[in-house]
Amino acid sequence: MQPGFKLASRAQMGPPFAASITTPERILILEQLLKAQGQSCSKDCLLNAGWSWSEVPGEETVKTHVKNLRSKLTKSGAPVDLIETVYGVGFRMNPLHAG
Repeated sequence: MQPGFKLASRAQMGPPFAASITTPERILILEQLLKAQGQSCSKDCLLNAGWSWSEVPGEETVKTHVKNLRSKLTKSGAPVDLIETVYGVGFRMNPLHAG
């Protein structure tokens, strides 16, 4: 774990951190991963969290948003492995960093 980094709820993140993530979809994906508390979230689950039914994109869009979210979080001091890929399932927050 990076020194000084601790997972927080969306409410604890505050505007500066949320602004660094840049898109509402990424914030909603992060929120869904935090709510899952280390359990796997399918790509469909993350699609449902980040998009309305009228604009649901494909799984590649979720993968791209997670990739960008990882990059933003790492630049903010988060561990590189904070969001793990669960092959054949989706993604999860690394339980080792659950604080």
